[in-house]
Amino acid sequence: MNSKLLQPLQSLRLYSTSIDKLSSFGVIHKSKRLGRGRSSNKGKTSGRGQNGQKSRGDGKVAPWFEGGQTPLTKRFPKTGFHNYNQNNYATMPLSRLAQWIHQRRIDPSQTITIRDIVNSNLVHGLSKQNGVKILSDLNPTTQLPPVHIEASSASKTAIEAIEAAGGSFTYKYFNKLSLRQHLQPHKFPTPVKEAAPTKKSDILYYERANKAMADRASKRAAELS
Repeated sequence: MNSKLLQPLQSLRLYSTSIDKLSSFGVIHKSKRLGRGRSSNKGKTSGRGQNGQKSRGDGKVAPWFEGGQTPLTKRFPKTGFHNYNQNNYATMPLSRLAQWIHQRRIDPSQTITIRDIVNSNLVHGLSKQNGVKILSDLNPTTQLPPVHIEASSASKTAIEAIEAAGGSFTYKYFNKLSLRQHLQPHKFPTPVKEAAPTKKSDILYYERANKAMADRASKRAAELS
């Protein structure tokens, strides 16, 4: 091999080392001791000078601070709107539920709860959600067996499809704590009481929903009789 090509390799061998020879020098940084007398060269003002904003407190200035003038975040208008009272639900289509039942991943003979839906990997990521909402996207070829579902919410067409298949739907309110207990009961050795809606919008929503379900049940009973 050419000697000119070997020179870089030989120079690398000079700087090669092993793990045993590595030093920890400079890895551990000792904190600077301040206010220990004038002889320490960091006494009195502790190296921060005489006066000024950086000599007080932690000496930090916010990155958006512009010396007292109106900052950029206030000079531009705000757009958009975020509704803090809105409930964010993870959606579950009935077609996926029917597919899971046909694959025997969910037992339709028992009441299907949100815990069953999450444990079967039908819905993911409820850490930032308020529950599960059932949606209807059934095709004429999709067959849904008679199921009894208990969830946070459902669309009107989904409830009609569930009842047309011979099943039923039950509204169940969850807050953050009760939803965690419902999904992971082993983490609550002392059970927490079931949550009740506290916001006016939630109270009215579940009262109207339960009343509508009761009216539908009485209407079906009258039709059968």
